[in-house]
Amino acid sequence: MSEPSASGPSTRRRLFEVHTWSGLLVGLLGFVVIGSGAIVVFADDIDVWAHRDRPHPELHDVDALGLERAIARVATTVPPEHLEDIGLWTAHGSVVAWMHHHTTDASGAPIERGTVVHLDPASWGERARRSGTVDEVFAPSPREALSRFFVDLHIRLFLPDTTGLWATGLVGFGLLLLVVTGLFVHRPFFRHATRVRGTAAPRKLLHDLHTVVAVWTLPFTAVLSLTGAFLSFGGALVFPLLTEAAFGGDEAALDRAFSGAPEPAAEIAIAPATTALGAALTDARSRSEHDARRVEWIEVAHWSRSDAHMTLYTSPVFGPQYDVSHRYDGDGTWRSVRACFGNGQSFGGALYQWMSALHYGNFGGGLVRALWMLLGVLAASLALTGLGIWSVRRTGGAEARAGRVAGVLTIGAGLGLPLGAAVAVHAWALANASGASPYAAMAVSLVLGPAIVVWHAARRSFRSVLRLGLVALGVACVLAPLTALVAVGDAFGAAWWIDVTFAVTGIAAIAAGARIGRAVAPDVVRRVAVSGPSAREA
Repeated sequence: MSEPSASGPSTRRRLFEVHTWSGLLVGLLGFVVIGSGAIVVFADDIDVWAHRDRPHPELHDVDALGLERAIARVATTVPPEHLEDIGLWTAHGSVVAWMHHHTTDASGAPIERGTVVHLDPASWGERARRSGTVDEVFAPSPREALSRFFVDLHIRLFLPDTTGLWATGLVGFGLLLLVVTGLFVHRPFFRHATRVRGTAAPRKLLHDLHTVVAVWTLPFTAVLSLTGAFLSFGGALVFPLLTEAAFGGDEAALDRAFSGAPEPAAEIAIAPATTALGAALTDARSRSEHDARRVEWIEVAHWSRSDAHMTLYTSPVFGPQYDVSHRYDGDGTWRSVRACFGNGQSFGGALYQWMSALHYGNFGGGLVRALWMLLGVLAASLALTGLGIWSVRRTGGAEARAGRVAGVLTIGAGLGLPLGAAVAVHAWALANASGASPYAAMAVSLVLGPAIVVWHAARRSFRSVLRLGLVALGVACVLAPLTALVAVGDAFGAAWWIDVTFAVTGIAAIAAGARIGRAVAPDVVRRVAVSGPSAREA
């Protein structure tokens, strides 16, 4: 946030003020949202790591006839009404069969009630079974808490659903405002795309870092802010209004309209018949593979009845993650394909598909998601360097106290939140081992990290806090795989690379902390402390 010269145009000065105050208002929240988003890019992989999954076949790859026989066998062991609708997918090495029917609770509200069965895709033996309402049988497990924790932080900041979506949507618009005003404030923008004066004064060093990162992440930050605001306000405002206006508040009808699922048929006396699930799965594979798509989900209505029908949903290996569904009769006869999102090809459907894909980077495999994570970390750092500039500019005079507070909060967020997140992984593992609530333990850890760093930063030199904090962060990362191994078991599953990432990140943090202790120009770091207690060696 470099200040324009006194002779600069008044418009640029006003934009500078907008940029500064927008950064102060949304900077730290933006760091939390974007930083957690960098983790959420790999939410599915984190869930695999938490469950210690081994490589296993997906639904697209299972034995089609074996699946049909297994479902036919299980169907004889559940109440007949549970065969109204069967959902099939894979999760953590099992084929999950959710056999259920649509009914109402005591208050008349629509619910789903049925039996969920987990099957071994190799032997087709039954691994687990549970009956009840959809909320009961799919209640989050303690191991799922790890990925859900960071997803909830990113999407709604742990606030109630609608309130949280409004909050993150406003943060997205605030970040977009920072991008637009920053283009004018930091002129000439692209001339300094590679200039970092490492031996310069703190303010100039932070300005260079802020500008260089902003230049190279400008398109990404703009897209991230816009898509995030779109998705948040869509969930908080657009979809509820659409559900009420077009479907009379029926969320299930909205889901069917978007996904292409058929309308539920009335219950009438129908003759029994064989449901050719295996033939439908085999045919859907052949139709989808030449388009680089894979069968991810199967829905069977009215199993073993002559009016049975099946919908097989395929997702692309690359590109926006929307479903192409194939519709089959109960005897396996192909009927239709639905190759779009919504009721038909539309600009709105295409826009929504790409908004989600561009926000989460789930359109190009692991390398694209890794790039999204790296760019997310860099974009999050803009909030820290921007606040650092504001802090350093107030090294004395009447604003010295405000500058000191800003500096303490900056280091508290920039170092304390990553430290709290790393410790939260340990809390999750230990809570799983002890039977405690992982969510509560992780929340306490995430809050304590910044609180401890802020407490020390208010009393010690920033150089000392950085050194000790980075070493603590490194130790927490290095030990995270070991804690998970001891508490949960099964080292090096399908997401073994997360263990390696923890180790590499931890070693890098420890090395950075050690380097600060013997830096050639430690005064650069020490002078960021602005005012307050003098910098001293730890």
